[in-house]
Amino acid sequence: MSLKCIGYEGFIKEISDELSFNYMTVSFGETHKDGFVVAGIDDEEEIFKHVFSDSFRKRIKERKTNKCRNILIIGSGATHDSYKALPIGFNTKKILGEKLNINTLIHSNPLFKSKFEEEAARIFTIKNGYPPNRDMNVVEDNDFDFESYLLLLTMFFREQDIREAILNLFNLRYAPSLFYEITAHLFKHGFIDVIINFNFDELLDQALKEEMGKGNYHKIISDGDCKDISEIVVDGRLKIPLYIKPHGTISHKSSLRFTKDHYIDLPDDIKKLLEQIFRGQLQRDTGAPTLKKINVLSVGFNLESVELNEILQSVTPRPNMYCVFKDLTRLPKILQSEATKAVFQNDEDLYRVLTIEDNKTIFQEKTNADVFTPLAKIFFDIFESIRDNFNTEYKPRSITRHMLFSNIFYDIKFSENHDDFPIEVLDKKFNKAEYFKNRAIVELGISLARGRGKIELKELMNDRLGEVYKKYRNCHEKEHRHS
Repeated sequence: MSLKCIGYEGFIKEISDELSFNYMTVSFGETHKDGFVVAGIDDEEEIFKHVFSDSFRKRIKERKTNKCRNILIIGSGATHDSYKALPIGFNTKKILGEKLNINTLIHSNPLFKSKFEEEAARIFTIKNGYPPNRDMNVVEDNDFDFESYLLLLTMFFREQDIREAILNLFNLRYAPSLFYEITAHLFKHGFIDVIINFNFDELLDQALKEEMGKGNYHKIISDGDCKDISEIVVDGRLKIPLYIKPHGTISHKSSLRFTKDHYIDLPDDIKKLLEQIFRGQLQRDTGAPTLKKINVLSVGFNLESVELNEILQSVTPRPNMYCVFKDLTRLPKILQSEATKAVFQNDEDLYRVLTIEDNKTIFQEKTNADVFTPLAKIFFDIFESIRDNFNTEYKPRSITRHMLFSNIFYDIKFSENHDDFPIEVLDKKFNKAEYFKNRAIVELGISLARGRGKIELKELMNDRLGEVYKKYRNCHEKEHRHS
């Protein structure tokens, strides 16, 4: 088996070392501005000595390769980690079916039932390459994934109605999430090069927008946003980080990828770009030199995207996979397949796995900040480990602001109880004038503290403060009209 479960501290240290090394190497191109060639750590010994701690420099000297590319893959489990009200797996299919009254139609209309089951079997066969069991339940069967279910629905319902139902399920853009806040911080500061987000919701989209602003990363939600790898790489590195949503996003309903015309494969340009990214390409020519090491961290994602798995199993060099799963009761097929076993039979640690269930005592520890969901705790510890790799004067900017924000506005009960905080309750809570007013006050207070009492109001209105203030005004006027 190509799978290696490692302890919590070992997992955190490996990830933080890879991210720390990337932080430094993306600061240099193939040719330094002074004219000397930057081949790797040996040529930058003096810089590394000043920036990094002795213990970290000792570890990275043992590396066999220099530059790498760090890719973060995010699935629905990442949002579910912060908000239990946002469904995952078969619960998503179940709730969506209820909104469209599918069970009523199946039980009251034999013709509908027959056609529904016939189309479900056809889609299953196309996606998996073999027919389903006769008694397959499209809602509860994990092999009939969410995208297959969406495609099935398009055969019987208007796409407009399906998209509206999805919007109502995942419309929680402005809710706080410490995990996504830390992710955005890592992305902004060059620890992560590429984020691939398979979710429809926009919690991470908002965190990135607030943390980085427009123009500081390239967002891709459709073919029209894509560029060839040669256009986004300069001097051996990405010009700016890439944020890719292969399945689309709820604020652009036409981007939601589940229609007949583009279901079986990813849009061509997005698929091509993903192949170039995972291959470590630096230019259009596939025969040209590539990065020798690709690190992939998968969080809240079950690794069951057919298109993505085809890419992961076809590219060389093979990416180093770091996977965070809830448990291993249902191991992803890519980790069970004979092809994977054959590829990795002599390299058993290419898939490093951390399970939340096996480390639950760590996540149950009480801390001063009671905002640590499992994924928030993991990424907090990764960031703290990263900071330990740097000498004091070069430590990356802290995440104090994000911790403060979460402590004020986030309640750990959101991650524990769906019944007390359904999506309707959360939507009202985080789309109210009061919430945005309080956020604006906090943002103003942080700015005053940073500026020691002095602020540039015009500049702040183009930043976080301006956005939440505008949301406050809009919500206030809307609530006033309906009062």
